[in-house]
Amino acid sequence: MSRGPRRPPRDRAQFGPGLPQGLPFGYADLLETELPGVVDSVCEEFGTDRIVLAGHSLGGQLGLLFAAVSDRVSHTVRHRGEWFVVVPRGAGIGAAGRFLGLRLILATTLLWGYLPGWFPFAGREARRLVRDWGHEGLTGRYRVLGSGVDYEAALARSCVPALFITFPGDRYVPGACASHLVAELRSARVTECRIPAERLGLARSDHFRWAARPQEVVREAVEWLRVAGPAR
Repeated sequence: MSRGPRRPPRDRAQFGPGLPQGLPFGYADLLETELPGVVDSVCEEFGTDRIVLAGHSLGGQLGLLFAAVSDRVSHTVRHRGEWFVVVPRGAGIGAAGRFLGLRLILATTLLWGYLPGWFPFAGREARRLVRDWGHEGLTGRYRVLGSGVDYEAALARSCVPALFITFPGDRYVPGACASHLVAELRSARVTECRIPAERLGLARSDHFRWAARPQEVVREAVEWLRVAGPAR
């Protein structure tokens, strides 16, 4: 950290306009093929055995799942919670809207063989990825197609310290969603931090606006890492 926070540029290899129609990749490919390769490369580049893994939204979910089964991750920093419909009673129309939205996303993916880019959510995505994400969205539990790993059990056993950063005004992810995922980490030390819009220098915050003013997010993460100490 003496040289400041650094990250190697990396996005999912199978993402974007060049995604072949119906390409059958999902969470298992990202967690058990791509992420291990990326993390090994980063460790080699920086001359370390373990790294801090940070991610936003789906990237944060994948980071937590990977950290639960890897000895390469010392800490995780997660921006926002998961987008799922299992919320407490009294959630009202918001829960119903998320349920209907999820069903529409899954139906569109089934009909097209992938989530097409014209659909007003997330951009073009692979069929299996959407199915993995959709199952967690509808049930609040991880079932990774094509994997022999029980990621639910792995999350419960994980001792990797985690920082959850949330923002008010996020219509995609209400507070109950982040709380659900925190509860899955039964053995880890979890710290929750809520950053209001004024600290970000914004009139209002939502699921994405923080990325235009990330300084407070970085500051919170660096300070947490300073005091969190190593994983058990």
